[in-house]
Amino acid sequence: MPPRKQTTLLDVYRARDFKLTREQARRLVYLLKLTEERPASSATTEPKRDTAA
Repeated sequence: MPPRKQTTLLDVYRARDFKLTREQARRLVYLLKLTEERPASSATTEPKRDTAA
């Protein structure tokens, strides 16, 4: 089975024929890049414990 294409928020806007201004599109792309670069949420990992005490 071929891998599924990742759908971005920008893809959803385009599919729904939502018109973005150039500034809105620029901000959306910036936010999407931040999301892609951000490491996985630490909420799913166990917090580190201070064992020095």
